[in-house]
Amino acid sequence: MNQVYTYKKRIELYHLDGAKIIFYGQLFYFIHDAFAGFLRDFGFGIKDRLEKRDFVFPVVHAEADYKGLIFLDDEVDIELTVGEVGESSFTMCYKLLVAQNEVAQAKVVHATIGGSKLEKKVIPSNFRELLKKYSNNSI
Repeated sequence: MNQVYTYKKRIELYHLDGAKIIFYGQLFYFIHDAFAGFLRDFGFGIKDRLEKRDFVFPVVHAEADYKGLIFLDDEVDIELTVGEVGESSFTMCYKLLVAQNEVAQAKVVHATIGGSKLEKKVIPSNFRELLKKYSNNSI
């Protein structure tokens, strides 16, 4: 098994809906925060990517499945792994846990683009190596 990156998130009042559980769309904010933390921790921060414009990775598909409820003050562990990696796209996989119980899963597909015209770009080798370390598939 390859490595798993874990990001922690505490549920705040503004994450909740009228039923006092997280508003469904908040999950995508949570996993984006985990992805941004992952990138930052390994030297591929979003700010640098946007400034250098050497390569960026917009979302082209996102999906989520809810398996339980998430409440105010819950401490959520977001486990990030890498799914499929293609020539110019990759899939990030997320598992959300509260007290070690899985409450949601999500997958997000990113395309890799770069240059002044933001055209399709092959995933750079140093970034591909990072993805490989966290891959739950063979690359």
